[in-house]
Amino acid sequence: MKELNFPLFQGRMPAIIKVSALAACLGFGILWATKTLEMKWLVALVAAFSFLGFAVATGRFERFLLNVFFFLIPLNADFNWHSAGSSGGGVLELGVSTLDLLMVFLYGAWILRLVSRREPEPGPALSAALPLVLLVAWSGLSMINARQPELTLYALVGLLKTLFYFFYFAHNIKTREDLWMIVRCLALGLIVESLITFLQYAAGGYLGLDVLGERQIPKELELSMNKVVRVGGTLGHPNQLGGYLSAVLPLMFCVNGAKLGRGMRFLVTLAIGLGMIVLILTFSRSAWLATALAFIVMLGWLVTEGRIHFRLGPVLMGGLALITIFLFFKPLIMARVTEDDEGSVTSRFAQMRVARSMITQHPVLGVGLNNYDAVKHLNESFVENSMERGKVNRVHNIFLLLAAETGLVGLGLFVWFLWSLAVLGLKKISSIRDGALHLIFMGLYLCFFARILHDATHTAYLSTSPLFWIYSALLVSNRKWDTAQ
Repeated sequence: MKELNFPLFQGRMPAIIKVSALAACLGFGILWATKTLEMKWLVALVAAFSFLGFAVATGRFERFLLNVFFFLIPLNADFNWHSAGSSGGGVLELGVSTLDLLMVFLYGAWILRLVSRREPEPGPALSAALPLVLLVAWSGLSMINARQPELTLYALVGLLKTLFYFFYFAHNIKTREDLWMIVRCLALGLIVESLITFLQYAAGGYLGLDVLGERQIPKELELSMNKVVRVGGTLGHPNQLGGYLSAVLPLMFCVNGAKLGRGMRFLVTLAIGLGMIVLILTFSRSAWLATALAFIVMLGWLVTEGRIHFRLGPVLMGGLALITIFLFFKPLIMARVTEDDEGSVTSRFAQMRVARSMITQHPVLGVGLNNYDAVKHLNESFVENSMERGKVNRVHNIFLLLAAETGLVGLGLFVWFLWSLAVLGLKKISSIRDGALHLIFMGLYLCFFARILHDATHTAYLSTSPLFWIYSALLVSNRKWDTAQ
């Protein structure tokens, strides 16, 4: 295995200090000249200049930004210019995030490389990229039926960002070092997110991390034994945190079966242990189910593949640790599964009827991307219990939500994309002879579909999970990984 190399700690500290100091001075100069900005933006501006100076001084600008990008996925500080309260809760907003800014600089560096070298690079398979591009285009056309076209525009910007993610990572993740960088940074990010979540649970809720996405009002759950707080970490909602965990933990499970150094083994094991505890504390049943199925499929997959060598010891030890964690939290888990959920499951059927009415009325273009909440009150006559009208939330199913907002054509394009990815991903995994790379891509594949399973009972939008598009880009990339250095 080729371990990730961190050049910023190798003999460049004098240059780093000089460039960072110069960037910080430039930032302070701009602050002194403007003076009208709020303090939080002044601090952010100084930090941004210092960060970019530090990145340049490392000598590996893109690699440094990629490390930061994957580490910050759960800690994605953002700023929105649109107030969700003015148009209903749950709609996508127009804003900019830390990941967006990092992607701008990564694209800039990529374009400079293309201009200077003029070397063609393998990209994503056309059979997977085409339906994704068509889906974004069709989602834009759905604005024709939108009751609030500006909401469609906000969500369309988010979908375009996913295209940028998809094409950048399909072209620019090239080597084993890149893949191990992703694993390492995702593990570090999971550990930090877990520690923040533990603090949130201990405090009974709010920690004051608004800029990172934390909610001020925690979700509480009434169980027979006591009232518990459902943690959301920096992802805001417990179900959103559960979705993130279901998109990271299966990768950690698979990587744990590879031959790892002591440091990497400790990192992955710690990430699995802390992540599983946090997964339980979300009390997200869909995330529990998705992660458990991914683990079971992984075990069956590994057992049936006699030609792929993996280390059975770490896998068995990991399974034993998961069983121990389950037994420790068994009373809470069983209470969540068996006790009354105050209509949470039954309300899904009312939501489906509302979504079905939208699809029936607008089968081609839908009601407009991101306009579900804006028109759901017009379709609540399909809810049988009149007491529930006005209380039905957005449908908890990504497929029905997409069909309602972009029509059956939009749903068909998404299913086409998923089918292409499923087929191409399996071909890629079966073609890789390197045991460690095989396990990494197996983990990416399981993570992708675990997230899909979770979102089948959640209110997520396609543009709210960067990992969804990064994983898909890697799985459908035309790069030959057994020849990658």
